[in-house]
Amino acid sequence: MTRPLPWPLRVPAICPPGAEPVAHAAGPVGLLVLHGFTGSPWEVRPLCDAAVALGWSVACPVLPGHATTVQALDAARWQDWLQAAEIAHGWLADRCQTVHVAGFSMGALLATVLAERDPVDTQRRMLLLAPAFALGAPQTLLLRTLAKVGLVRWLGKSDPRLPGGQRPPCYHAVPVAGAGQFLALLDHVACQPRKVAGPILHLHGDADRTIDCKLASRVLDRMVIGQVQRQVVRGGHLLLRDHCADTVLETAIAFLSPRV
Repeated sequence: MTRPLPWPLRVPAICPPGAEPVAHAAGPVGLLVLHGFTGSPWEVRPLCDAAVALGWSVACPVLPGHATTVQALDAARWQDWLQAAEIAHGWLADRCQTVHVAGFSMGALLATVLAERDPVDTQRRMLLLAPAFALGAPQTLLLRTLAKVGLVRWLGKSDPRLPGGQRPPCYHAVPVAGAGQFLALLDHVACQPRKVAGPILHLHGDADRTIDCKLASRVLDRMVIGQVQRQVVRGGHLLLRDHCADTVLETAIAFLSPRV
């Protein structure tokens, strides 16, 4: 009898097409992929599909409050996101000899926490795509103030300009309470240096207007202790959906599956 999927890997009751989680059980190599704040598995699905094509087991959960409604994200806590990531990672670990971890934007924060927990797994690789290790000071101050005061519930959010007229199935507003939880997660990860075993690749777009490439790199130097490699590509924040997507995907797969 097949066991049901754990809840982070099930399709939410309200879920726009394309935003569904990924749960693919296959070979002994696993890849956990974590999406960003207000996003969904859609923004990282090209990486999931490429890993599936390689015969890997893949898990990409819908983090609580995402791919449903803005109100649901307003009610979520950062601990809920971490728990969902832990459960999806456990689902892969039960099936695989090695589980690599990839995180996009906020997902990179969760990936770092998970990777730190096994300090001797040098076979595991961690991929950080436009990691949200830091926001600009004005942006951070605004979000912290609004979250504390509580007078504004949502902030408007426009669609990113993507090639081919792509429109991500994500929210068109940023819930202020949810943003406060994102900042709380950032504070939690940044409260002490995180020692991570195994190779780490930081991929970032030079035109990223959401998470500044140079700022993220500087904070990464303080936040993560490990074998960090860096590559900057010509692109914006949604690396796997922007004009640089082919380069990013090729680089990511080469890093995660090096030739012996």
